[in-house]
Amino acid sequence: MAKQNFSLGPSPLITIADCAGSLVVQAWDRDEIALKGDDVQVEEKAEGKGLTMHSRSDLKLMAPAGASLVIQQAHSDLLIKGIQGHILVEKAYADVILRDAGDADLHEVHADLAVRHTTGQLNVDNVYGDAALRHIGSSRLENVHGDLVARQVDGDIHVGTVHGEARLGPVSGDAHVENSMSDVRMDRVSGSGSVASAQSDIRLFSLFGPGKHQFNANGDITV
Repeated sequence: MAKQNFSLGPSPLITIADCAGSLVVQAWDRDEIALKGDDVQVEEKAEGKGLTMHSRSDLKLMAPAGASLVIQQAHSDLLIKGIQGHILVEKAYADVILRDAGDADLHEVHADLAVRHTTGQLNVDNVYGDAALRHIGSSRLENVHGDLVARQVDGDIHVGTVHGEARLGPVSGDAHVENSMSDVRMDRVSGSGSVASAQSDIRLFSLFGPGKHQFNANGDITV
């Protein structure tokens, strides 16, 4: 793979307009961006504040932890690790793995999503596969078309619609599910908990914290 390096300071803005191959973005302890890719077009922004890239092959980036990241289209697997600046993923057409990150907004993930050890706010609009979340901060997921597992949530979690099973807990804040097409399981929610509508069963384990708790299911509710 061809290599290129850019010195843009500790908090550059990196925009991936389009990546046809697999994409890896990983933080390191240098104030520069290093990229490896065989067919990559790079445009440096005015005053050296960031880069915009188009890649027709696999692309690997090493970037400062304070970098912000915009990914407009990723057509193969995507891995983001250690980036503490804001992360925006507009469209990802394969699996997405997000680890050791700060705030992140994910608009469309057309396969599976895995998130681990994030400290910021996580906002997800649509996941068309399964979503597996562990050791995360406060989170909002609007639509999950597969199963959802969210464990060790340090904050609140709000889920719009989940089409598969939903398993939430432990959660240090509130846990709310608007609509589930299958079973819902909640375990050790420190704040309030609710499921507005579940087409199957709801299972509640361990203690819930203070606040309003409301659950509605077409199947059984087990406490």
